[in-house]
Amino acid sequence: MVLDMAKKRRLEKEPNPLANVGTSAVFYMMHNGFKTTKDISRELGIKPPDVIQQLRRLEAIGVVKKSGKRGRTQNYEIAWDEFQKVYLEHALKPRKFKKKRDKYVPNPKEVARTDSIKNKLVKNACFADFLEEFIGIYSAECHVLLSDHDYSPPAILDTVWDLDLAIVLLCPRLKPKKPDSEMRKFLDGLRAWCEWSSDALRYPFGEIKEILEGMGLI
Repeated sequence: MVLDMAKKRRLEKEPNPLANVGTSAVFYMMHNGFKTTKDISRELGIKPPDVIQQLRRLEAIGVVKKSGKRGRTQNYEIAWDEFQKVYLEHALKPRKFKKKRDKYVPNPKEVARTDSIKNKLVKNACFADFLEEFIGIYSAECHVLLSDHDYSPPAILDTVWDLDLAIVLLCPRLKPKKPDSEMRKFLDGLRAWCEWSSDALRYPFGEIKEILEGMGLI
């Protein structure tokens, strides 16, 4: 298990701040190097109290923390270790369920499979570098879109679908040269993710094919 049970229950009960576009914009600005409420509010064009509210939401799930002060000004920083855990917990949610009494619950084999992938990737230095650079794509985009078009990129948790598709498409092409132990573990995790995601994608394929056949397109 990647997250402790208390935090996992809280994220299941309450909306995850990383699913919110406004909160994600604050995170993106922090990734771009802005560490104070004043700097972030200036970049986003919103009031400092609104930034403080979003920072508190991010602090509550552990992905942002207070760092040193500059005079009276409080600095904040991203807690990347905890961000990894929260991101993986969302990205690798079980997609197969079984009925138990009056409700559907995750299939135990599916839970074991996704937990195994999480454990390969969490605290892995290669995955940490990869994830930080991946989120950086949207952080850079956020800066451009906000300054030129008054538009924000997707919420952080919505980026999971881009990552999922990229892993499925690119994983078969990976050809590492003399990987060390961290890189091997990273590759094992990506390959396991690719297999799991590919299996999940096969589930609706037949039904979608039938729909398209009914429309006379196949």
